[in-house]
Amino acid sequence: KFELGQEVQSFTLSSNVANDAINAGSYKMVYVGSQSSSIKVTPSLNSATVTISNYTATDAGDRDGVDAGDYIRISGDLYLVDSVASATYVKDITTLTLTTAYTGAESGQEVTAYFNTPPASCLAVGATAAQMKAHIETQLNSAPFDEEVEVSKETISSTSDQYRITYAGASFSVGADEVAFISNKSPAALKDYTGNAWGCTTITTAGGSQDITGSVSTDFNAGSIIPGTTYYIKVAAVNGAGEGPAKEATSSVVPMSLPGLTQNTRVYSIADDVDGLRITWDAVDSDHGSSITGYNIIATDVGTSTVTTTTITTSDVSSPAHDGSAFTYDLTTGLTSGASYTIQVSATNAVGTGAPQWYQDIGQGISLSTGSDLSPQPDYEKAGLYRDYSTGASYAIPTCNAGHDECVETYLDIQKAVIIPRSVPPAVSAFDVGTYPSVSTKDGFTKDSITATWTAPASNGGTAIDKYRVEWDTSTNIGSSSNYGSHVVTSGTSYTIPSLTMGQTYNIRVTAHNSGGYGTASIVLPATPMQSPDPPAAPASLSLLTTNDGASTTAVSTSLKVEWSAPDITGPDLVGDGGDSISAYLIEWSKVPFTSYTKAVQVISVTHSGSGSYRLRLNTANNHLNLLGVAGDYTSSAIAFDASQGDVETILQNMPNIGDVTVVRSGAGSIADPY
Repeated sequence: KFELGQEVQSFTLSSNVANDAINAGSYKMVYVGSQSSSIKVTPSLNSATVTISNYTATDAGDRDGVDAGDYIRISGDLYLVDSVASATYVKDITTLTLTTAYTGAESGQEVTAYFNTPPASCLAVGATAAQMKAHIETQLNSAPFDEEVEVSKETISSTSDQYRITYAGASFSVGADEVAFISNKSPAALKDYTGNAWGCTTITTAGGSQDITGSVSTDFNAGSIIPGTTYYIKVAAVNGAGEGPAKEATSSVVPMSLPGLTQNTRVYSIADDVDGLRITWDAVDSDHGSSITGYNIIATDVGTSTVTTTTITTSDVSSPAHDGSAFTYDLTTGLTSGASYTIQVSATNAVGTGAPQWYQDIGQGISLSTGSDLSPQPDYEKAGLYRDYSTGASYAIPTCNAGHDECVETYLDIQKAVIIPRSVPPAVSAFDVGTYPSVSTKDGFTKDSITATWTAPASNGGTAIDKYRVEWDTSTNIGSSSNYGSHVVTSGTSYTIPSLTMGQTYNIRVTAHNSGGYGTASIVLPATPMQSPDPPAAPASLSLLTTNDGASTTAVSTSLKVEWSAPDITGPDLVGDGGDSISAYLIEWSKVPFTSYTKAVQVISVTHSGSGSYRLRLNTANNHLNLLGVAGDYTSSAIAFDASQGDVETILQNMPNIGDVTVVRSGAGSIADPY
């Protein structure tokens, strides 16, 4: 029985002296190939010093790195490591030195090199097949896949033994580098390194000759049998007289197996679908001889362990995906918004769905339940994550869509491959800003600030709203001018925008955020920082009206002439028109000096527990004597529990039916603060 498709190599050890068999000595067989530990290096032509870029293993810091006495394969050639630079951690080693200069064709380029530690003991001449097998397998760690070898031995003459080495493990499905014969006949640069002499003994014949040859050849390359190709087989027997007649197999055969794994598999939340997920992936690593006809999308509810499988055909997927992947599919049924899921994708071909059985031979790696590293730890760059290979399906990695502003997938969720179906939040409700649509709104304003308030959206999109972004700009295209500003509110549903320019109109909006990103922005509201205007700039002058003013004689005897200048900002602490054009003037007159009037005094006591706000109301709608300048029922904007007397004055004077007011506060900091 012979299994076509496996890598087969032959090692022949012969005496070159007729009738003088080898009878003493020892040697080593060194295997270094793509199944060995890997490292990124940059070699330089004719230099023994090699720069180490990085260890490619995910867990490089926990590994035993390359060391003096190891063999390393660079650009296909085998070298012996003479020494390595010292460092506290393996991942920090920056250079290594070879026992001979690099002679390959990739000088100055970063390349992947493979290294291995040779067997500690030597193999005696005449070793059995079992001893040769054990000797080679000491250099194999079956990570990430099984690296078993099978060895048979044949005496082909009185002076020559041949070992046939079959690389049977799944890891060798991509091929194997030729094993190296290292003996006293090898160059010194492949035997000795600084401070350490070659440890094996000289190989000699019974007559004392050292004229021996050890050669390695490849009998059959793994990969020579191509999946999906029709093969016809015939077998002939061979003996000393030559090759006998061949016998053909009764039928042809097409080698194929279950497909490999989809590559670069990712999963995204969908901005406008609260209980949907978007999955993208690239083609399988190999269809193993049969074209892909469909996929299984496997959704597992992490909380309930409920598994839902959606079977689709290749016509159900779209191509290409938004992220540049080859395929995309929106899973819009069977998911619950806010629940946690893992998503897997497995491919289907004519053989079935899943991955070949040998994929399950992968060594242990990341634990899906904890996201923590376990031992032993494979080099994931060689074969992907343990969980993908062991289950025969690719776990989709939670990924944020580049178009989702400040989307968040946590490091732990990425490690666990867990995602929550959710949309981004809709627009906030009941959005208001001070001075819009009129100054009678509940939201405060001053000459250089505007308060915005809102209520949470009707839906959180499937996961908690954690913050709001308040934005303002003098341009209606918010974010386009140098006056743009923003602030993130993580507690509450209001924000007072400071340091604004009095009289300048600002366009303001608010956007809610959850882990899926920022959602739909609110409507844009215009607001202008302002306050009640200053008194006229010059004192009002009162004089008699004369006919020179164009008045009639009757009007002269019953009228007075009043003149003034508009408010301006020529003096300190003046605001002029307060940021809003003067629309009217209130003129009051009296038969007695205004200082003779007794001012109304109201005491307002505010009881609080150290937080909150309140509003004050003044109803002047019943103005039957026309003694009040503005008639109406008005309520102030919110007044903080600890507002200063100046803040209260400004808020009250911003009410349309209040002119000049003086506020004195006493008992600041007490439970009941009187004003």
